[in-house]
Amino acid sequence: MKDVANKKIGLFGISANPPHNGHVAMASYARDFLGLDEIWFVVAAQNPLKSSHEMAPFEDRLEMTRIIAQPHDWLKTCDIEQRAQVNKSYDTLRVLKNEYPNARFVWIIGGDNLTNFHKWYKWQEILNMIPVAVMTREGDIEAAVKSPAAQYATKWQVSEPHKLADHQRGWLMLDNPLIPLSSTQLREAFKDRPGQINGTPPAVIERIREKGLYL
Repeated sequence: MKDVANKKIGLFGISANPPHNGHVAMASYARDFLGLDEIWFVVAAQNPLKSSHEMAPFEDRLEMTRIIAQPHDWLKTCDIEQRAQVNKSYDTLRVLKNEYPNARFVWIIGGDNLTNFHKWYKWQEILNMIPVAVMTREGDIEAAVKSPAAQYATKWQVSEPHKLADHQRGWLMLDNPLIPLSSTQLREAFKDRPGQINGTPPAVIERIREKGLYL
């Protein structure tokens, strides 16, 4: 990806197993609410402990993500975790910040990650190195707000969403609508109802069928 100097870019981690319309809807909401120029879907590296029945090969997940991103010029696909052989969030963010030093990144995570975020590798360093936007996900939001990570980052809370990317570090909770769609639901649908798949583009469905994924 080129010409990113001074662009406000949201980094949106995604397993893409498979990607679906809900991912695009959440990315669109975050882009508008935070005033970002682009959203990058950062596709998770392949987990060697999971078979293709659980986690499709990286190349397939990357291509499916490119398919859902293609209609939107503000939505990009990032393969940094596989390319740099990193699988910890701290390392992923560090590599991206070093590779694109003039970009203004915002890390977008789901609220369901907050409860145990303090157990992540170098979690405090993450909160010190990049502004973070937390999207609402189904689950115990109260527990997430009271989590050690949320309490640690409260001092950097930003009141103006469109200025989050202007900060070296910052913190913001998004009041986004919940999307009743998940990759787990889609995988189960391919096993149980292969002729009735909704929620992801036809080209993604075709790729899954051609490669025999999730069977």
